[in-house]
Parts: sequence; structure tokens; C-alpha cells
Amino acid sequence: MKQARILVLRGGAIGDFIVTLPALQALRERWPDGYIELIGYPHVAQLAEIAGIVNKVESLDRAGIARLFALRFLLTDEQCDYFRSFDIILNYLYDPDGSVAENLRQTGAQLVLHHEPFVTQLHAVDHFLKPLERLAIYSAGNAPKLRLIAEKPPHPFAAFHPGSGSPKKNWPAENFIALARKIETRAVFIIGEADEDAERILRREIPDAEIWKQLPLPKLAARLSTATLYIGNDSGISHLAAALGVPTLVLFGPSDPNLWSPRGARVKVIQAPARDLARLDPDTVLAATAEV
Repeated sequence: MKQARILVLRGGAIGDFIVTLPALQALRERWPDGYIELIGYPHVAQLAEIAGIVNKVESLDRAGIARLFALRFLLTDEQCDYFRSFDIILNYLYDPDGSVAENLRQTGAQLVLHHEPFVTQLHAVDHFLKPLERLAIYSAGNAPKLRLIAEKPPHPFAAFHPGSGSPKKNWPAENFIALARKIETRAVFIIGEADEDAERILRREIPDAEIWKQLPLPKLAARLSTATLYIGNDSGISHLAAALGVPTLVLFGPSDPNLWSPRGARVKVIQAPARDLARLDPDTVLAATAEV
């Protein structure tokens, strides 16, 4: 299958996508001249296209994809021709009743592999690599890697991301501020759309703080890739920093690092005492920066 045509369907947020990168990379390594198309959320999935891992990204929200979830076959002839054009279809979409996988098979696609996206036992990276064993691809233990064109900064800087997808996973913003003041390197704070509380505290305590707020992901990645240090919570941005090869320190509270810790050559994880981030003091985190 020298010129294999492969389609991957993957939803999810930033972290969900990053932990799926090793599966995409393994497919690219097996078929370096193959055509790999990814159906996902373009604002996230475009990272794989920019990095040359996939050839094309299509939107999961585009018209017609919803037909895959129908309990009876509703795909048009044009859609059937599209799905049938692929040698391998790898489906990571939530599919509790099997309708997506069954509809894909009914198009006449040669090989449809389905793997539920929920991570329960294996590390997330290995969970998404598991279905590739059907293709005799064994890549457990791999780490996500993203190599992008960097935006060279005028001065060295340390990046801090005080947010995440859940307040329960956030180290208090005041502690990030205290830590930034203890580190001599210039501090940059990353603020996402769900980080309003942290932003409010940050602007109150450090009015002149340098803040990267809701940057498009490719631009954020290009800037972040040049950081001398990154410190953040269990979040998609922490997975991104690790994949970019940045020295990364990640703070875990209630979530399980055995399943969700970012992987990378220069990654250290701190689990808060009793899984309570409020009990993790800035001096402990500062001391850990020497180990990254």
C-alpha cells in the first residue's frame, strides 16, 4: 500500500488532539508518501497540517458529517464515493451505538477501524495508538512531537498558563503570580477563553503583565516553542508545550497523571498533596523547575 489513502476522524479540544498526534505520526512514518486526511476541528487540527503530518484538514462541522450518526443509512452517493476512496479509515469519534462505524463500512470503505475516545486505563497517547496494532504498527510509549516555524523572541522568557478546561484543575492564580516573581526570566502569561478569573487577578496584581490572550493556536505554538520554561496546569496548552519540546512543568490536582500527563523529553509532573492544588506552595514548584 505504497500510496495509501488514510482518513482519520477525531474531535476533541487541544489536549485531546495533541495526545492523538503519535497515532498520526505513526501512520505518516509507515506511509511517508501516503495521503492522510484529518476530519476534526480546524482551529486545532491545522497544527498537524502545518507540521506536515497530514495532507489536509476538513471540518467536523461541515454539512453531511452528521449523517454518519444516523441509525439508518443516509449517506449520499457522493459521500459514499468519498469515504470509499480511502484504504483505511480510523474513527475516534464517540460512537456508543456503533452507527458511525457501521455507516462507514456500508459505503464500501476497505478497512474501518473504530476506537472509542474515552481514556480509562492506558495513558491517553497509548490509548489512541492501540487500534494501529491492527495495522502491525506498535508505537506504545511514543510522545507527541510538533516542529513548527518559531517566532524568535527579543528576550528569553518563561511562559505561564494559569487556566485549564476546569477550575478544579487550576492552581490558584495568585500562586502563579508569586512564582513568576521568583523566577528571574521575563514572564509571559497565556490566557484562554475559559480563563477570565485568572486574567482578572493577573491584571489586578500585575497591571503591566505581558499577556497572550486567545491567540490563534498556530501563532501561540510558534511563540511558545521558543520559551525557556513553561509552567501550567493539566491543560491542552501544557500538552502543546511538551509536544513543542519546551522544558515543561505541569501541576496536577484531581486528575490522574498516569492517564493524562503530557509526554516529552523535558517534562516534569508534580502531583499536589492529597490531589489538592491549594496545598501546593510556590517554593515547591520553584525548586522543581531545576529538574526540567
